[in-house]
Amino acid sequence: MYKRKGRILFLDPERGELSGMAAAWAGYLGDGWVEAGAAAWEAEPPSPKRLLPPDLPGPLPEPVPWSSTEAAAWDLVVALAGPECPDWTGLLSGYRHKVWRLGGECGRNGSGAVDTAACSQELRRRVLGLVGGFRMKAREDAGPGAE
Repeated sequence: MYKRKGRILFLDPERGELSGMAAAWAGYLGDGWVEAGAAAWEAEPPSPKRLLPPDLPGPLPEPVPWSSTEAAAWDLVVALAGPECPDWTGLLSGYRHKVWRLGGECGRNGSGAVDTAACSQELRRRVLGLVGGFRMKAREDAGPGAE
């Protein structure tokens, strides 16, 4: 079993709203399994609370700028990608990372408006799968008969 919680950093290509939502879900669904943080590509992210749907659990981490983030301190960096975002593969080279493409799920096609309720549910679904992977790995590490 893990000796400590897995550390996941969610990286938003914009100002931190998506990474705040993802980190909130990870903190809630992965309680005891993961520690989640939020980062934003832009230099001065606003508080994500202005876009949050009412069903989102707390506490909500304040996103920090990517430029001041120690990415090597995290076990996994999850980059949240909209239709127009940086090439995360090149920017995250050297870090263990995943890229979640969220174009249609977050209402970012064309108008750029975010459907916070749909986006929150999609992030919840993806975080639940990610946390399930941490739990499964802990059972494998514990050996036969472990729960």
